[in-house]
Amino acid sequence: MNEANILFGPPGTGKTTTLLSVVNMKIKDGIPPDQICFISFTRKAANEAKWRAMERFKLTDEQLPWFRTLHSLAFQQMGMNKNSVMGLGDWIKLSQILNLTITYKTLSDDGTFAGQTLGDRLFFAENMARARMIPLKEYWESLPNEDILWHELERLAAALEQYKIAHNKVDFTDIIHMFIESGQAPGCQVLIVDEAQDLSPLQWRMVERLRELIPESYVAGDDDQAIFRWAGADVDHLIKLPGQQTVLGKSFRVPKKVQEVANTITKRIKYRVEKEWDARDEDGVVERVTDVSQIDMSHGTWLLLGRNNFLLDKYIDHCMRSGYVFDCPRDTTVKRESFIAIRDWEKLRNGQEIFASSVKLIYDLISVRVGITYGFKGKVDTLPDRRLMTMTELREQFGLCTTKPWNEALDKMPDMERAYFVEAIRKGEKFDAEPRIKISTIHGAKGGEAQNVVIQTDMAYRTYKEMELSPDDEHRVWYVAVTRAKHRLVIVSPQTNLSYDI
Repeated sequence: MNEANILFGPPGTGKTTTLLSVVNMKIKDGIPPDQICFISFTRKAANEAKWRAMERFKLTDEQLPWFRTLHSLAFQQMGMNKNSVMGLGDWIKLSQILNLTITYKTLSDDGTFAGQTLGDRLFFAENMARARMIPLKEYWESLPNEDILWHELERLAAALEQYKIAHNKVDFTDIIHMFIESGQAPGCQVLIVDEAQDLSPLQWRMVERLRELIPESYVAGDDDQAIFRWAGADVDHLIKLPGQQTVLGKSFRVPKKVQEVANTITKRIKYRVEKEWDARDEDGVVERVTDVSQIDMSHGTWLLLGRNNFLLDKYIDHCMRSGYVFDCPRDTTVKRESFIAIRDWEKLRNGQEIFASSVKLIYDLISVRVGITYGFKGKVDTLPDRRLMTMTELREQFGLCTTKPWNEALDKMPDMERAYFVEAIRKGEKFDAEPRIKISTIHGAKGGEAQNVVIQTDMAYRTYKEMELSPDDEHRVWYVAVTRAKHRLVIVSPQTNLSYDI
């Protein structure tokens, strides 16, 4: 196996840009692009690297066939087809055989089983044992109070194996195993591995197999940002990996005062690779407040972070009351469709045309009592979405009988949502662009950044107990949170005794 070139990329130091520079260097050395293998932990990262390489080097998609995830590479090289891989129908059928209910969800992005059924947890546990390459019983014994009985997990594992044999099926973890045992690497001269801190022991074994078959390798990651151990990640492998180490030494994101806070956190991590890196040439701002409601978010981009999902409600409430446009994956209080209906209703009132797709949204929010003749909604639902329509046409042919302002006409809109839009419009907020405020768990925001970052330091009881057992893992989570800030870091004082000390 060749010696690895190891690149450690602290926050905002341009790790992907550096890896693409390696790609550029190898192409200049005469290596064809289709002989460079660039693999990443997530599909998002692999696709971003491919897109950036195509744009930067004027290449086509066909010229970069090996910019993939590990699973995709193994799938391709083992000659698999979709019909041979366990699909949703197979998992549902197997769960019915076992008399289990599944939602086909894994852990929440904060590492908890929020909303998952017993079936979800059993399937996740069985897969994690294989991904970590440990006996199922050993993994079960490590589970912290998950209310999973051993005989239930053992029965599921046996049934899963029998089902796959009977139906000639494999799952994605099986495909990695198959590649390790007998797979051949593509005819490549260079291997580049990104997001290495997030690889499971099984995925590391696949990387080692690739390194045996490909002459030159680069492995990139940051052990300080390894926050997915609960999902199988083996950061210790990256820390112990032998090879020529390079630390990217200049952050283009993190200002000096924010870096000072980040450094107090990394000093608590006992097992890590020591790294020296410089902040960008700005002091930045670190503030402390006692409550989220004290923060003025009327300007700039914001990332509002909580350790666990339940903490996001406070951010949502503040944005709703303040009329701030925001994006939150778990929120259903404010619907983007409602804004489209508001915007296009006012266009109609001003004599403009709108698409029938918007008309359908509008008709969903207008009652017979206020402004739509009974029976005409069904007629509108049959229209082609791209058909352009005017107020006159809707009035004469589709039963519209009101021209009131949106906040009176769209009477089926919930009162809270209507009040929010009234306040947001009054403040001049923009709804048709990317929301400038994003609300997320810390895990969900990994890789993100914003001018201003807010952190609530409270956490769930289970998270607090796990921090006591594995403090290094929790220190890394908060290091990631702090280093999302490009200018201002706002730390909210803890509201309970279960919190992280920043």
